[in-house]
Amino acid sequence: MKINSRDCQLPRHIFVNLPPDELARRISRIDIIGLDVDNCLISGHGQIHLGMKLLPNIMLEAFRKFPAGFFLNLCAGTCGLLSFKLKKLMRTDTFNMFIMKCFALTLKGVEKDAFDEAVDGFNKFLRPGAERAILHFSQMAPVILLSLGVEPVVRWLVNRLGSLGSDSRIKIYANKVRFEKRESREVFAGYEAGPELKNGKDKVNLLIRESEAVGAKIPMVVGHDENDLDMITWARDCGGMSVGFVPESAYRDLFDVVVIRPDWDMLIEFLNSLMSKNTEKFS
Repeated sequence: MKINSRDCQLPRHIFVNLPPDELARRISRIDIIGLDVDNCLISGHGQIHLGMKLLPNIMLEAFRKFPAGFFLNLCAGTCGLLSFKLKKLMRTDTFNMFIMKCFALTLKGVEKDAFDEAVDGFNKFLRPGAERAILHFSQMAPVILLSLGVEPVVRWLVNRLGSLGSDSRIKIYANKVRFEKRESREVFAGYEAGPELKNGKDKVNLLIRESEAVGAKIPMVVGHDENDLDMITWARDCGGMSVGFVPESAYRDLFDVVVIRPDWDMLIEFLNSLMSKNTEKFS
């Protein structure tokens, strides 16, 4: 059942696949929230952005190891980008692990200072209203930020939230990276373990674990692509709610709420109206 702004007084860029009164009932019971970071809280994929921002450093490190290192880094980076494009084209997470391995090979040897500086420049990738949305959700329930990318990008976002008054109800899960001493330099050496998060199943398993730890029963999840399908199924099975934030068109009908413009403030306003049971505005 798809309801959009032409059928009733929904915000123009929001579609719902459940009656608004049912959504209001569900959101009133939400006690844990899982948010996908890539493409939802930030535009695009954080790991790809990071690699592109570090390109001069990657080339410098490769030059130090020339010729073998240059071609290794160049091939790894090219293969990673091609796999990322193929993954989007084929709508499958088959390439996730390969992309992660390419990322680790491409950045191997890049200095930690350059890594940190690149992450600090992520402000321009933040979706409008993303920080306010996280803080708002943290007042409703524990919030879990999830990313198949690297932990420093998500950690940067949480550190920004700290200055805005966030609390301990926000937790992050992403792939931790490892740095090691090389002569007088501290350089990127790969993933700390695994990587831990490889696909949608890993994401939902972490959410289930966090839910059990706090005794939560009714989740709300926010995602956008095939890596979020397991979260959608889990939320539905629990009687919870799923939100597609600018989701890929192939998955729009699977989410309970669909936002087709990257505007978190608009979504929060809509959810607040549901929470206040002001459903006559949308019916």
